[in-house]
Amino acid sequence: MSRPWHRAGRPPDFRVQQTAGAGQRARRRLADFTAEQVLDTPFLLIGTIDEIAEQVRERRQRYGFSFITVHEPFMRDFAPVIERVRAG
Repeated sequence: MSRPWHRAGRPPDFRVQQTAGAGQRARRRLADFTAEQVLDTPFLLIGTIDEIAEQVRERRQRYGFSFITVHEPFMRDFAPVIERVRAG
């Protein structure tokens, strides 16, 4: 199965925002991707804190990720996500 995000060559990104429409907005920056592919890529986390925590857990199961890189400007915003992931 082809994974279009392998071609992206972009670092992971993080935004806490409403999921509705976020895939379309991110797709503008990733023109070769469909909105569905943008939402499915393991390199973007889009949604509320609870939705992102669920994405992290799902991707840990799906891909075996045990570490996540968060860029410094987003570390404080990402802390509640880690709390939710740890809480299960």
